[in-house]
Amino acid sequence: MSEVKFLNHSALIIKHKNLKILCDPWFKGKAFNNSWKLLFENSHDINKLDFNYIWISHEHPDHFSIATLNSLKKQTTFLYQYTVDKKVKNFLEKKGHKVIELKDSIPKKLNGIDLTLFICDGYDATLLCEFSDGSIFLNINDARVELGDEINRIKKFLKK
Repeated sequence: MSEVKFLNHSALIIKHKNLKILCDPWFKGKAFNNSWKLLFENSHDINKLDFNYIWISHEHPDHFSIATLNSLKKQTTFLYQYTVDKKVKNFLEKKGHKVIELKDSIPKKLNGIDLTLFICDGYDATLLCEFSDGSIFLNINDARVELGDEINRIKKFLKK
């Protein structure tokens, strides 16, 4: 059974069997030079959530929340897009975390889910999750899938 549970802002948990991916956790602090704040500050304690991986869609502070991630007490494996500059990867590894880099349009099997990351507009990523039970979920976040031919590019990866 697959499940997607909304938590706050763009944070959600994708569950499939024993795999749980926490996406874009932002539960504390402000973003964009203190001009953005959460409607529900501290809605969740990241250390009390049940997850195996954290996926970060891109490095904007409302998706890659330093305040939230700094409060993370356990060593975690992150899923993040491959980048040349490695800023996010290096930051997370210096905190003791592991990072699995996902390359654009290259599927990655992870415990019964086929994950395919798509870079849209140069830096935002969307994540296509195809579950072993045949269901699918597309986590778009801020990705500009309406630009160019992104939607059709993603559709080509869907299993028939």
